[in-house]
Amino acid sequence: MAAMIPVDRFEPAPLYQPSVYPGSSPAESFLHLGDTIELLGKDLDPDRLERELSARGHRALGERQAVLCSGSNACPAQVRAKLADLPGNLCVPFLLVELEGAAPVFAAHASSYGVIPATLDDVGVSSRCHLAYFTERQLTRVNASEGPRYELCRIEGLRLDWNGIELEDSPLAYLAKSGVLCLDGAPAQLAHYDQRSLLESLFKELGSDSSLGELEDFFSSPGGLYRNLRDEILRAGLWRPHRLAQTPIR
Repeated sequence: MAAMIPVDRFEPAPLYQPSVYPGSSPAESFLHLGDTIELLGKDLDPDRLERELSARGHRALGERQAVLCSGSNACPAQVRAKLADLPGNLCVPFLLVELEGAAPVFAAHASSYGVIPATLDDVGVSSRCHLAYFTERQLTRVNASEGPRYELCRIEGLRLDWNGIELEDSPLAYLAKSGVLCLDGAPAQLAHYDQRSLLESLFKELGSDSSLGELEDFFSSPGGLYRNLRDEILRAGLWRPHRLAQTPIR
């Protein structure tokens, strides 16, 4: 195990400052412990991590659900906000995995708090992504935070490597029911845009016929505009269905 870092260093949570979406995340694996995180380093393997968790009284990986975090669920400040006041042990392991067969992309809808959020899809490239191990109680809370626009699915056909070791289980992921946002004829990847550049590109593609008004209006008071944005994306055909092999579980 390695350094302890206050979660405050990863503020603000996108929930409270949408322009920072998906928020700040460590560039390595970590344990989320409520108000602090503990970096795991790069020399751990799953067996050693299991022993560390057991020695500290935390739930084993095998007693948790593995969920790929394509967006803000990998931001420690966002996780703290979502799990606030949840009773019991708050430890959540986050493993930074090399992911073949999928990458974080933007969804073809806007959230009520004023961002275009992430989803996951096969876009022909490999990526790095945090894999969170939630207990059932934690996952229930995260499910509630995702709302009706997402479906929790079992994803097949991916390869996940952690610290040079292939992980065998098929993970879960939240997939947007709206599908994948496409700009310039291709899925809009999270690695290529921040929120402002994404929305600027989207408003440009929607053109002058859009009923959304000015971009700054969306940033300052999304209000009902987030519903209109989904309609405009559909009208302009700027989306496609997910291409991942998936089985919904909720």
